[in-house]
Amino acid sequence: EMVARPPRQSYTTQDLGAPTFLVDGQIVCRRDFTVMNRKGNLLVCSHYVPVGCPRFPVVVYAHGNCGSRGDADAYVNLLLPA
Repeated sequence: EMVARPPRQSYTTQDLGAPTFLVDGQIVCRRDFTVMNRKGNLLVCSHYVPVGCPRFPVVVYAHGNCGSRGDADAYVNLLLPA
């Protein structure tokens, strides 16, 4: 049985951009963190939070096996409340 796996995208946290930025005039903070799954693998995550917005829906974006957290940038501007 053969499985083809493309190489992982290589990037640093700095490549994700500034941790605080504006979306339609709203200040947004990105908080980077890791969690461990049941198999002991570390999952590296980013949580985008509009400052001063006490409640809002949460969207979980899971990239493909050759993607990265940077792929989510295209969706942050669309999904965060204005």
